[in-house]
Amino acid sequence: MSDEITSKRQRSPINALKVLNQLREEKGLPRVSTKPRAVRITPELKKEITQQEIQRLFPEALVEPHYEFNEDQAKKLVREVEFRLAKIKSGKENAPNVDSAPRKPRGRPRKA
Repeated sequence: MSDEITSKRQRSPINALKVLNQLREEKGLPRVSTKPRAVRITPELKKEITQQEIQRLFPEALVEPHYEFNEDQAKKLVREVEFRLAKIKSGKENAPNVDSAPRKPRGRPRKA
């Protein structure tokens, strides 16, 4: 019996998020989540990123009076915009601030 080594009872881990949310609730603040908030890719955001990428990739297109935009450039632009949108959606890059259009109400209209 003395040869046996008694191990200590394993304690449960501290749930830091639970404690943090309790403290925030006491102060009247909203709950915190461990999941990052999903970024909505709106048409306005796509347009803004496309404009930024055009300025970055093809600055001469905005200066020259007789500029021709070919298919290869269009493919490159689409690839770069999609790459940036993927980075924004994954949270690796911050989305630029854009004003979004008012949303249409969903569902059936209510009867009066």
